[in-house]
Amino acid sequence: MYYLGEHELNVFGSMMYKHENYEEAVRLISEGKIKTEPLLTRHFPFEQYLDAYKYIVKQGDETMKVMINLD
Repeated sequence: MYYLGEHELNVFGSMMYKHENYEEAVRLISEGKIKTEPLLTRHFPFEQYLDAYKYIVKQGDETMKVMINLD
């Protein structure tokens, strides 16, 4: 707080996400307008979910997102 006052800065907050944001994100992804693949570091089949969590613990600093496939 001292730094804000000293430099005469303002802090503004906002609501994180609304349900409508998720719906729009799902729509944009399903329409191919947002490419998620570059964000995914690695995929694991559901049967290897424990390996996925071990991978996150071991490689967490170098991992963006790990996907556990449910199909």
